[in-house]
Amino acid sequence: MKEWSLHQIRDSALESGRAVFSIQQLSNLLGKPKTIVRVYAARLVQKNLAKKIQKGKISFENDD
Repeated sequence: MKEWSLHQIRDSALESGRAVFSIQQLSNLLGKPKTIVRVYAARLVQKNLAKKIQKGKISFENDD
């Protein structure tokens, strides 16, 4: 399995053109199980690389 850094996840998400991702959508993008993607999402928010919109959804854009 390919290991993803937080910056690679953010860059891949931004390249996809979507503004908001659910855990399932991010899981599909990364090819990882949802349980692992939840941890990635929490770390992205913690490191200020993403913003939590609501439970189970994050955004990589700063535009409200």
